[in-house]
Amino acid sequence: MKNHSILHLFDPKDVETFVRQDGKYPFRRSHRASLKYRLDRPELYLDGGLFCENEPSWYRQRNQFHQRLLSIQQVAANIEKLDEVNHALIDQIDNCLEKNRNTIGNFQAIYMWALGSTLKLFLDLNVYKLEDELVRTLIQELHNSLTGTDGTEIKSNKWLKQPSKCPYYGMLEQSQEVLYRFVSEQVEQRKTESASNALYLSDWLFKDHLKQSDVISFIIDTLMAGLHTTSYTVANLLNHIANEKAIRDSLQKEIQEFLSVQESITKHHIDKLRSLRSCLKETMRLNPVLIGTGRLTTEKLVVRNYEITANIIVITQNQVISLNETLNFYEPNKFKPERWFHYRTCPHLTIWIWS
Repeated sequence: MKNHSILHLFDPKDVETFVRQDGKYPFRRSHRASLKYRLDRPELYLDGGLFCENEPSWYRQRNQFHQRLLSIQQVAANIEKLDEVNHALIDQIDNCLEKNRNTIGNFQAIYMWALGSTLKLFLDLNVYKLEDELVRTLIQELHNSLTGTDGTEIKSNKWLKQPSKCPYYGMLEQSQEVLYRFVSEQVEQRKTESASNALYLSDWLFKDHLKQSDVISFIIDTLMAGLHTTSYTVANLLNHIANEKAIRDSLQKEIQEFLSVQESITKHHIDKLRSLRSCLKETMRLNPVLIGTGRLTTEKLVVRNYEITANIIVITQNQVISLNETLNFYEPNKFKPERWFHYRTCPHLTIWIWS
């Protein structure tokens, strides 16, 4: 990468040492084109938002939203909402099985479920009641935003001086306009119609008195962040479970013990579904959401008595660590959820990577 040296970290102990020195404002070299796009539109955005910003601006955004997002009470209150979206995906899978089909057609159903989860949480929208064309448009524009972001970071720097001549920046610009228009309209509608049902939105606007522009940019960012990450994680989870009959039988027994068919799932149930939670952790070990996490150092750090100067890109190799047998991952390439029943006996595991 031009003008930057790159340091890769493969040992969890080194990752921990680095993270503990990363400071109050961890710095990422990413989403620079999105940052430019938003800063060029001060009438719509106060700053680049949580995705794009670094240092105090990032910290300001994080502090506005993280307390409610990490509140156990609010998470528990929203579980039933997500259960509604989950049942829609389950019904699609059931329909395929009834027709003796081995797949659910294409990945669009998974994308729709991921999009629906975010829309339900933050806008109290049921994606399955929206027009098909609108849903397809939202999914496509989210793809385009992510493709434009990757393109401007990896494939072309032309946007830095001539954004109009960079196709990736044009793709990003167009998709962000569509997403902003949709989210801003929905926020306005929810303010007058059913703010009390959109718990996060209602609290941020009416209790925390956050700027509406910040809330809109945050929801756009969650839509972008949640599409691929959530879709691929649940697809990998279902694939692993489908390939392991003994695990399927164990999960079925556990679910039947703690959850009846008629019940809506609650936090009480989730706390008891130990095997299911372990399956998710094992999925994220084998197929981590991020195969590596990147940071740009802003000051001198020390790892293993080596001095790391400022302006170095540090990448934690999450996927490599996940498959390292020396870290007490016996048979690391196998899907073995039971290993997480006793993770506290594995002193070298850095749980934050997977959970």
